[in-house]
Amino acid sequence: MITTDAADNELLTRLIGRIHPYVKKNRLARTRLDRVLARITQDMQLRATLEARLVSALRPAGIVLVDDSAGADPSTGVLPTSADPRAHAGEPIERTGAQLSHRREIEPPGPDVARTAESGPKLIGGDDADGVLTAADAATVDPQQACVAARRFLLDRRTLRHPSSTLLTAELEVGLALLMRPGIPVSTDLPETYRTTLSEDSEAGQAFDALLVHNLRLVWSIAKSYFGPPAFTEQDVVHYGVLGLIRAVRKFDASKGNKFSTYATWWIRQSITRAIADDSRLIRLPVHLHERVQRTKNAHAKLEARGIRPTRARLAAETGFSEDEIGRHFEYLRGVISLDLPVGDGTTLRDFKAYQPHNDGGLDAVDSNFLREAVHAVLLTLSAREADVIRLRHGLVDGDEWTLDRIGEKYGVTRERIRQIESKAMNKLREPKRCLQLRGLLG
Repeated sequence: MITTDAADNELLTRLIGRIHPYVKKNRLARTRLDRVLARITQDMQLRATLEARLVSALRPAGIVLVDDSAGADPSTGVLPTSADPRAHAGEPIERTGAQLSHRREIEPPGPDVARTAESGPKLIGGDDADGVLTAADAATVDPQQACVAARRFLLDRRTLRHPSSTLLTAELEVGLALLMRPGIPVSTDLPETYRTTLSEDSEAGQAFDALLVHNLRLVWSIAKSYFGPPAFTEQDVVHYGVLGLIRAVRKFDASKGNKFSTYATWWIRQSITRAIADDSRLIRLPVHLHERVQRTKNAHAKLEARGIRPTRARLAAETGFSEDEIGRHFEYLRGVISLDLPVGDGTTLRDFKAYQPHNDGGLDAVDSNFLREAVHAVLLTLSAREADVIRLRHGLVDGDEWTLDRIGEKYGVTRERIRQIESKAMNKLREPKRCLQLRGLLG
């Protein structure tokens, strides 16, 4: 165990307590130490003093400080003076701990995955065979630095409890996209079975998994807006979203300068919407027809939310479809009912359909005519204008329910006047004598 006199320096005690979880196999990475020191104090002189005392305390325990910073000399593991932040501050650099060693953070991939160059993979986009970055990309992300940052991230993420909660920066996304496809241009789509060809411990496999896992929260955030289809559970929607994310990982071209999360959003949405269109109905609708039906459904919901009655004519005006198309869309929305649906003890809907009593073909027409004449007789007790307004408002003339504005235009009065006439007529129909007569018609 690491021991020191806690009374000598409270900061040193805090430092030892914080770096203890990062000591692996008697090695402590300098990048880890620098991060912990930065959280404790911003005083560079104090940080150098704490580092010197820490190394003295680590040496008896057999723990060495491993310099894994970018630019370290592989033979010594020591960071060059020009790369040390204390050198830029004009402060003396005191290197303590003679037994600094170099350590590769990520094991190289097997012989099946070769590197493109001695210094690591490069961005290869468009027609640039030599891997030269475009001007826009060169100004933002350095591929070599991105690879260094990605390798460091792959080592650090092993200690994360919830990897999916950690968001990736644009630099890490580029670095991971390069590491997962060494020897393969970034403009080339990876095959569906690509991940199965990589071992779990390979750098390419870890980079592929990291780019996938750290974007799972994006899938959930998009999938929430698609929860609801009866044939789909929330897990089903998320499942198809993850399939879209995997496809985005395979197709991501880091040379185009797009953020991966922006690119993946479109693949996730497409995967979910296509799955709902293909699998949410017993009888599949073509994708283009499913999208038109959804437009009609959304327009219907918006009109209701605004307090407007969603008639076929109104929906046709909102969507640009014909009224006949609107009618067919609502037929599609009704779905399909199984004939094996139980409707009683040992009885199914098929049994009711099979039972078709003899129909002379005239009773239904007689009942319909009788009802129409009876309603007409009740309306005759109203004034001519009141009866006409009731007929037009309830579709008893041409089957179309007229609006107040349309009736007002016919009579040359305002819609408010028509509303008053309708209200007065309905009050008359609620009188006991007329009300009983109408109830008798309905049984």
